[in-house]
Amino acid sequence: VLGGAQLSLLAQACIAETLAYGDVGIGMALPQTGAFGRALMLLGDQEQQHLWLKDFVEKPATTIGVVALSQQAAEPLSLVRRDQGYLLRGRADFVLQGQSADRALLLIQDQTELKAVVCSLKLPGIEVKPLAGLLGLRALRPATLHFHDVLLEPHGFLSRSQTLATALERLWAEEGLLIAARAVGLAAASFDYALRYAEQRTAFGKPIGHFQSMAFLLSELWMQLEAAR
Repeated sequence: VLGGAQLSLLAQACIAETLAYGDVGIGMALPQTGAFGRALMLLGDQEQQHLWLKDFVEKPATTIGVVALSQQAAEPLSLVRRDQGYLLRGRADFVLQGQSADRALLLIQDQTELKAVVCSLKLPGIEVKPLAGLLGLRALRPATLHFHDVLLEPHGFLSRSQTLATALERLWAEEGLLIAARAVGLAAASFDYALRYAEQRTAFGKPIGHFQSMAFLLSELWMQLEAAR
């Protein structure tokens, strides 16, 4: 259950680039659950890992996890201590796959430290508000997650909070490389489109790609693309 795809970061980057070449929305949407799993493997103990990740194997068609931040939200997430436990308040904005997810790993910055909790999005008090109007990125199905005094489950607090900063630094470094790979995939698709157009569009009796100035431009773009890759 906990082995994941068992892919190297290089293999993941190659897949991310290929997906983004065809559809950057799909390329950005599919890895969201992977980020949830990676974060939980870094931050949770063995019991929490089994509890929150087993459904990805047993019920893969209906299990989607997301990682949500709240630092930039108008109502940042906060935890309030009560006799029955901790209540979660606030909201997380622009959560990718938020409309489809059934669980979320939340990073909460309070006055003293950064905390990480994981919870089911089916709990009472959670409101999912879909975001619309993303041109070409509808596969991302983003949403704003509102938490109205949600009572967190006891097993929702990730126990490795003392290593949170180090773990997040590693997680964001890996995610940053995958984002860069998607950018290369999108750029590659754009370059191939431009190259085909330069062969089809004619001026003065020949394709514009045969003119030196256009050929130099395309060559420079290709070198930048290969350098980025």
